[in-house]
Amino acid sequence: MALKKKSKAYEFNIPKSIFHFHPTELKDSIMIIPIFQEISNEDLKSILSITENLLRDDLIFRKKLGEIYQTHNYIFVGLGEKNKFHPEIILNAFKSLGNVLTTSGPSKVTILIPFYLEEVLLNWNNLYKENKNDPWFHKNNKTTESFIYFDYVVDYSLEELIKTIIYSIELGGFSLAIYKNQKNHKKTKVDIGFICSINSKDLNKIIYEAKNLAELTNSHRYLSSLPGNILNPESYEFFAKKLVENHKLNFKVIKDKDLEKQGFHGVLSVGKGSSKPPR
Repeated sequence: MALKKKSKAYEFNIPKSIFHFHPTELKDSIMIIPIFQEISNEDLKSILSITENLLRDDLIFRKKLGEIYQTHNYIFVGLGEKNKFHPEIILNAFKSLGNVLTTSGPSKVTILIPFYLEEVLLNWNNLYKENKNDPWFHKNNKTTESFIYFDYVVDYSLEELIKTIIYSIELGGFSLAIYKNQKNHKKTKVDIGFICSINSKDLNKIIYEAKNLAELTNSHRYLSSLPGNILNPESYEFFAKKLVENHKLNFKVIKDKDLEKQGFHGVLSVGKGSSKPPR
């Protein structure tokens, strides 16, 4: 009589990021410029110290939120109207950019943080209070008073802006296709540099924090999309062990009789419906 082979745990892997961020400008790279609708060719000439017009009047590109326009040396990321700025705009615009860079965009780029974007950050509180189109603006119907619920309780600084940019690019370039891996992408690496007023040491710290946050968010998104025949107690333990090893954290698995001893009766009850022992 043939013996049944013990089934091997399915070891799934979160797709790795193709983005590599650098705290300086990258040589021979395409420059990425976030742009409001109010910014003109003359403004761009002054910022970039050039003489030619970069944007033609007959272009379909209208600098609306999330619009991407590429020339030979530049990529413009539309931010919409300046007086309607909100941090969520950066999130949505650079998620669009992340998707483009993953598929059809260049493999080496540098993001310029222009002075007009820094000016908006410095005036963030006043702009927020005046912006009646803000999604977090609420009117009290019982009185004539209007008020705002702040979702960003502190000033939206340049450091927070760059964290949001990195985080958003990572989210936009991440695929939730369960049975696809990095080999399915058209590119395996995209290098991204920065031109801003933050020094390299501090910028490296910002990159590290934003990358970690994006990795955890994308891991959660990926896990949530896995079906039960792939994500089970055994495969989840395998994933958790690798995750904590990468972040140098302590890890302990409670299973078998220890679950009952420590009072995890709910886990044991639910786990009886699976061929994989609970833990």
